[in-house]
Amino acid sequence: MAFYSVGLIGIASRKVLVRAFYSIKDTKTPMVISSVAMATNILLNIALSNIMGINGIALATSLSSLISMFLLYLSLGLKIGNYNRIKIGVSLFKITVASLLMGISVFYFHYRLAMISGNILSLFISIVLGSSIYFILIIFMRVDYVKNFISDLKKRFTIERQGW
Repeated sequence: MAFYSVGLIGIASRKVLVRAFYSIKDTKTPMVISSVAMATNILLNIALSNIMGINGIALATSLSSLISMFLLYLSLGLKIGNYNRIKIGVSLFKITVASLLMGISVFYFHYRLAMISGNILSLFISIVLGSSIYFILIIFMRVDYVKNFISDLKKRFTIERQGW
């Protein structure tokens, strides 16, 4: 599971990027890139399964999804021009750092708390603490999308209160 988790951002981003291509009526580019990703996945499966066993297959799948995401990201930029790639990349980096720190903290808290309390209670407390750390970090790192989300929430609650 750890090796599959490496590619989660690639899988999620790939779905969004493919839809962006479909919205501009380009179905050929995602198909070509998916073919490249599949060939890459096959080659990496063969290479990494010989070295790492079953974990190599999971890692190969993750790496091919990340390569596919990267190729789609670059191709979309070539297709539609500048779409704040730098801003998106910086936000993605900040979110990745916050996610890694959250994952480390959840692992640490769960490991320490499992010694004291039961597994379910320690898991629940770890998730709450990890989520809190994540949100504090993305606010502290000033991720633009979070600032927009918070201002939209404030507007929505202000409008709803005025409507009563």
